[in-house]
Amino acid sequence: MLDSIKMGKLLITTQFQSKQLKKQNKKMERQNTWHYNWINGIQIIIQVEKKYRFKNFNSKKVEVKEPIVRALGVHRQLKASPRNFTKYFPEKKRKFIKIRHLIGGPCPTFYGPYMLIFLSKSAIRCFNLTSRYKILFKKDGHQVILSFMKNTWNELCKKAEKYKKIIDVFIIYGEAGWTYTQILSELAIGFWGICSMKIGDIFSRSSKMCTLKWKEIWNNRCPKISNDNEMKRIHNQTTETSEAILPYQMLHVNITRNS
Repeated sequence: MLDSIKMGKLLITTQFQSKQLKKQNKKMERQNTWHYNWINGIQIIIQVEKKYRFKNFNSKKVEVKEPIVRALGVHRQLKASPRNFTKYFPEKKRKFIKIRHLIGGPCPTFYGPYMLIFLSKSAIRCFNLTSRYKILFKKDGHQVILSFMKNTWNELCKKAEKYKKIIDVFIIYGEAGWTYTQILSELAIGFWGICSMKIGDIFSRSSKMCTLKWKEIWNNRCPKISNDNEMKRIHNQTTETSEAILPYQMLHVNITRNS
């Protein structure tokens, strides 16, 4: 399972943990929106960094020398565009861009929203982007590209207009982050399953955007989960009887890029 923590892999919340979070949320007087980042969660690993500087809850910066795993949630869609999005990005300038807005995680991003861009075989030949981006997934001539919106948006719109190509885009606000030790412990207790990604998990074969469904991906991808172990048994026994917020929730912190 250690070898599976790589860019482009999917982290899927297990059914047991999703049920426990739902139960705890119902018992709370005020529902905790933090829970929704992990209930039936689907996270795409976008980077494993060697060194980061953390900004904790007391606004003190702490340098952590172990690897940091960063991921984007792709299961929480916003019902409407964020405030001022239409104002700054008018529809007439993005008529060839099909957009879906998602909440990527609880941590704000340093450079603004991310974009996940699907490029079909025919589009790749036209969209030779010069701005900074990363190929997150590549197979059968198709690509899923990851970029910050501020780096790629204008160039993407101009090329879509020029070549009259419809491009599917996720605009993602926020991210999730763990230390390497933390993500290993969450995998050990059975909070996550981990599996490979297929383009069809996010974008349909007809290049039309589709809703990611946790159940379908869990059944189709068969994520790897940890074997029975003492840490897992103790954790499950505790969460079945406890009404407190799960301890690993408090470990997620605000990550800023090390300058």
